[in-house]
Amino acid sequence: MSASPALVIVGSGLAGHTLARSLASLGYAGSVTLLGEEHHAPYDRPPLSKEFQRGDESTLMLQADGLAGVQVISGCKAVAIDTDRRALALSDGRQLPWDCLVLATGARPRPLAGSDPQAPVHFLRTLDDARAIRAKLRDGLKLAVIGGGPIGLELAASAGQLGARVTVLEAAPRLMARTVPATIAEVLLGHHRASGAQVLLGAQVKAIHRGGVELADGRRVEADVVVVGIGVVANDDLAHAAGIATDDGIFVDANFRTTQPDVYAIGDVTRQRNPISGRFERIETWSNARGQAQALARQLCGGTNGAPRVVTGAAAPWFWSDQGSLRLQCAGLPQGDQEVRRGDPATGLVVGQWSAGRLVGVAAINAPQDFNLLRRILDAGQSMTPEAFASLTELRSPPNHTPEGPAEPVPVTVTPSDGPAALAPSAPLAQVPSTLPPPPPPAAQATAPDLAACPLEDIEEGAIGSTSLPDGTRIAIYRIRGEEVFATDDKCSHGSSSLCDEGSLEGHLIECGLHLGSFDVRTGKPVSTPCTKAIRSYPAQVRNGTIWIATQPIEPSP
Repeated sequence: MSASPALVIVGSGLAGHTLARSLASLGYAGSVTLLGEEHHAPYDRPPLSKEFQRGDESTLMLQADGLAGVQVISGCKAVAIDTDRRALALSDGRQLPWDCLVLATGARPRPLAGSDPQAPVHFLRTLDDARAIRAKLRDGLKLAVIGGGPIGLELAASAGQLGARVTVLEAAPRLMARTVPATIAEVLLGHHRASGAQVLLGAQVKAIHRGGVELADGRRVEADVVVVGIGVVANDDLAHAAGIATDDGIFVDANFRTTQPDVYAIGDVTRQRNPISGRFERIETWSNARGQAQALARQLCGGTNGAPRVVTGAAAPWFWSDQGSLRLQCAGLPQGDQEVRRGDPATGLVVGQWSAGRLVGVAAINAPQDFNLLRRILDAGQSMTPEAFASLTELRSPPNHTPEGPAEPVPVTVTPSDGPAALAPSAPLAQVPSTLPPPPPPAAQATAPDLAACPLEDIEEGAIGSTSLPDGTRIAIYRIRGEEVFATDDKCSHGSSSLCDEGSLEGHLIECGLHLGSFDVRTGKPVSTPCTKAIRSYPAQVRNGTIWIATQPIEPSP
């Protein structure tokens, strides 16, 4: 490979965009080209079935900054890979030379046979798909969603909130059969039915006609609009035609290498070894696409004398799904030899899975802090006994201050694994520097702390508390050590999740529990992706044993 290698990324979705941004920030020595088939600027897919349908586009577009020096080509498709000449043929006739090629081609919706060409059938994968669906959603619309997976259920919840009359048709005996335990599936079923949706299980679709869906048992479901969400298939045709090993996905090793030298693959298109099950699987999650891209960037930029540094990682696969008022989070395997349940959906439900005495999976509903603690244990290759999981009254560590008073700390019993060396559950946040440069001095016009938030002793060192301003704005309060305290807005600027309820504090870094981006609590500035927009900070200090904060924020600098 040349001293200034030309790197071409095929696919400008989350994986491709994250790789391009990471390479730029790490100072990749060669040229970087990001090729996208869609005409749109890179965007994030998770909001398409949720916030976007309800009219909120604030978290949709991926940040364009950070791509300095990256050549972005939109609205153009890669049609062939010449591995001998190391050239990529484009749909417009151009040939792109490459020294290193990364395939981030994603996946496409799985088709459903038996549809009338005139029937109002939609899929939900792209921004154009989402816009077409949103244009039809209205109060009283009869919407049939075929498929009870996360995308279908998220859309069903959003459409119901907009007044649509929703019917979910799932062919399997339960919802989300491939990805969640039966216990969680029952909770989801009850939630959607209580929200007004009609959910039919074991509903095999025979045909889709104008005006409705015909089932195999003869029933007919009336529908003005039909959305099909029965899974996806990998866009591996380009790789397969080039002689790269594929099977509904491009096979990659632990360093994202395909069977062709200097050709890598990341994201939904990959078939990789699941670190928990040991099987080669397609892991179709936002976190996997982002994590693979970041790891590959470090690998390509971390070498010396032109030799790439090998970087391996085996984080437990995990995903989240917001379905109305329920936040579902799952990590590891959905089934094991033993299942233990704790809590309930109203206060937070967590379900653990054990195989051969080891924790292999966790699923949670409205219990983000417990989930993130257990996910970190899985990531570290550690375990927890079922007895400890069931008996502890509080998994959260450290506890958060609540208006009702401080929670009592409870130890978490952790059994080390026999596998690779494990990190402690409280290990420093991944991929973020352990120490940060000192923040700039506060602006001269910053307001002095004028609101008594809570006693200092109510928030333990290294913990997060909260208070509310007179206008109802919720504020996160961070106690680092002693009387060193800081305050910021509670909501993450990327995914609007609660930093108080879902965040993890490590030193001066607060990590969002939803997307795992982080901020410097001293300034509110983002430290790691996907967070790229600062949150507001509030001057804070301790006076006579009480934490005081300013009611006027320090607005983040552009």
